[in-house]
Amino acid sequence: MDGLHWNSANVAYFFAEVKKDEPHPLKGFFLVNGADNADSGATGLLFLFDGKNSSAWTWTYSQPPDEKRSRYQITGATDGKTAPTDLLKRLDQVLKHAEREAGGWTGP
Repeated sequence: MDGLHWNSANVAYFFAEVKKDEPHPLKGFFLVNGADNADSGATGLLFLFDGKNSSAWTWTYSQPPDEKRSRYQITGATDGKTAPTDLLKRLDQVLKHAEREAGGWTGP
């Protein structure tokens, strides 16, 4: 399997945004890749639908050794462009919740 990225539905989450003031709440499916990294990192895919549009994104979690805070990066699954800031803010709670449910993204 050299050179292939793969994702496992074994570690996956469905989610739905619950906001009364949001006319198009996000719903989605969050996949975690087959094994998280020993350097406290992880990657996966996000499939989103807001009632009008659907999209696919790649997410990455990392905590550089010289930094105290971890960070998420979300980029387009096909074009690699960084997700818009408003989408990142909306997904922040989803990513943090998935991290808690998984027991953290620490390595094997």
